Amino acid sequence: MNGDTVEETYTAAERLRDSLVDQAVTEGRVRTPRIEKAMRTVPRHLFAPEVPLEEAYANRTVSIKNGDDGASISCASQPSVIGLMLEQLQVQPGESVLELGAGTGYNAALLAHLTGADGRVVTLDVDDDIVEGAHSNLATAGFSNVEVILRDGAVGHADGAPYPKIVDTVGAHGIAR
Repeated sequence: MNGDTVEETYTAAERLRDSLVDQAVTEGRVRTPRIEKAMRTVPRHLFAPEVPLEEAYANRTVSIKNGDDGASISCASQPSVIGLMLEQLQVQPGESVLELGAGTGYNAALLAHLTGADGRVVTLDVDDDIVEGAHSNLATAGFSNVEVILRDGAVGHADGAPYPKIVDTVGAHGIAR
């Protein structure tokens, strides 16, 4: 932490998070108070602990896994895109949500914030290390109403159905009937 105290780092994180959300609001990506509050509340840096605060709160993706060729395989999505997706999804308190692609767990945490204590979020991913990382990040951030499962999102998760809302945060090349 370069000699910073926890309080100084937390204050810097809040300032950077507010600036990021302000940008998403100004761009029209975040329009509703509930989604704005979720994005101002959930600490993105806890889902990208390996990068400096400035990178965690930049309006761009944060790669968390790269292939042999150096190309990103998994990442924390761009915050302004997440805001837009949440606006389109309009998750309500108490709902169950299925997310395809766990990533860092940040999007699942936002969904959990929006569904509230009575809601449920299930996030699926095909990579065991991504599942482990998302689970760890969610625990660190204090989210207990998210289930992280090692599974291909293409086959869904019938055990937890029905899901009034499903969000795909991975590359989807087609949707099966």
